[in-house]
Amino acid sequence: MSTPPRCWCGQPAVHTLGSYHYCTAHVQEAEARYHAWAGQDPARRERLAELGIRLSNH
Repeated sequence: MSTPPRCWCGQPAVHTLGSYHYCTAHVQEAEARYHAWAGQDPARRERLAELGIRLSNH
């Protein structure tokens, strides 16, 4: 039987960004890091989209 995914903090993960799993407490922090990394760079935004990470335009 497989173990359910866990956030890096050890809590059960309920969100997945790319290949990483996050609990509700940490998913917003992770999304903010992805936003900061992608910025206005279309190539980086496209890469995140390939990973299944949707960034809203703020």
